[in-house]
Amino acid sequence: MEAAITTTSGISTTTPGIRPETSGFSAGNPLQTITEEMLEQYQKTFDRIPQSIEVVRVGISEASKRDAVVPYHIFSQKIKPQVTAADQKKSLFCWIFAILNVHRIDFIKRFNLPNDFQFSQTYVAFYDKLEKAHMFLLRMKELRQEPISHKEIQKRLREPIEEGGKWVQFANIVKKYGLVPLEHMKATYSTENTSQMNFELSSTLRRFARDLREGKDDINEMLKKVYGILCIHMGSPPTQFDWTYETSNGKVKTVNELTPQQFAVKHVEFQPEDYIVIGNNPMEKYPYGTLYEAPYYRNVSGGMAHRYINVPMGILLGTVKTSVSAGDPVCFSSDTRYSKDLEGGVFDPALFDKDYYYGDQGDFSRAQRLEYGDVEPWHVMTFTGIHEHSRLQVLNSWSTEYGKDGYFSMSTDYFKEYVLRAIVKRSHLSEDLCALWDKNKSTQLGLDDVVL
Repeated sequence: MEAAITTTSGISTTTPGIRPETSGFSAGNPLQTITEEMLEQYQKTFDRIPQSIEVVRVGISEASKRDAVVPYHIFSQKIKPQVTAADQKKSLFCWIFAILNVHRIDFIKRFNLPNDFQFSQTYVAFYDKLEKAHMFLLRMKELRQEPISHKEIQKRLREPIEEGGKWVQFANIVKKYGLVPLEHMKATYSTENTSQMNFELSSTLRRFARDLREGKDDINEMLKKVYGILCIHMGSPPTQFDWTYETSNGKVKTVNELTPQQFAVKHVEFQPEDYIVIGNNPMEKYPYGTLYEAPYYRNVSGGMAHRYINVPMGILLGTVKTSVSAGDPVCFSSDTRYSKDLEGGVFDPALFDKDYYYGDQGDFSRAQRLEYGDVEPWHVMTFTGIHEHSRLQVLNSWSTEYGKDGYFSMSTDYFKEYVLRAIVKRSHLSEDLCALWDKNKSTQLGLDDVVL
């Protein structure tokens, strides 16, 4: 048992074997400890909120939801084809699903394929995990003379392989390894339920980090072990395949002896240079019109790191509207923890009235929410439609069970609060922003910075 001793600085220390007399707060300051009188006062205030019983019964989101008066799923323009929504299940591969959705739409149209055609998300995820493991080992070797408490070492040890990802990480993988149709590397139990696989990989990599810090240098042997674990959980990735497909009008065609790289370049026509990432962070320390780069989010040694141009909200929203109106789907990241009607498939703050239960919580600007970690790039989806500039259609990756066959509706008010960045075709951006992206003179973001 350990006892808390409060120093003059107010910081608690411990002495073994002595029972603490207080919680470690200064007893002389009533604001530093919760008293019985305070609890009684809180309870009296709460007792005057009879509507709280509804939250206990169904939860705050359902209890605070207003009756919908907007035909959320009617859009004046939809990008065709309206492909079948996929299902990421219990994985964090939303970014892979969303980016592939952009290319699915064009690919299905050009090859006249059924709307349920998919590329293999597992194939991309396999090599992303392998390359991130490689980056982890390289950095652990580079930093092995630093103390174990080093900030980057601790961050990487907490999550050796981050399952989420960015556009540039997707581009790095596809440029190097290509793509394959879903039938040539299907989902497995572990790609649909990734927690066990991630636990084993993380534990293995932490042991390798220890070995590197102790002077062992055989990263190749370490990677061989990682590759084997990935094959056990995800299957072996194909190096060549015959692609047989049936068009929507029943014609069967075959393309023989394709490599994944050939498939990506010649058939999918993957051209990452056609896209630019823009985002909106209104914090004063991050000026608009600046190209930012976050070296920590580099998944391939020698590949590109996560980067984006910080632009005003008007440009971010306007460019997305222009893109969708022109028939180009847009992949984007947002914080989907807020103002979401899952069953109805709606993202709209006007649909909820939480102040009825919590009272007026005051203003919390977008800049403040980013600064205090209240808004983060939580989920990645794809814009596929628009209605009179008031709402956008969203293709999600949560199966066809939610929303309207897997499609959601997002109000522009929600966009302004919670959409953080978007991947757009450069043809929809000004010459100045394209030139800024091409110059590749970026401001570097560190571990303490807010990264969109």
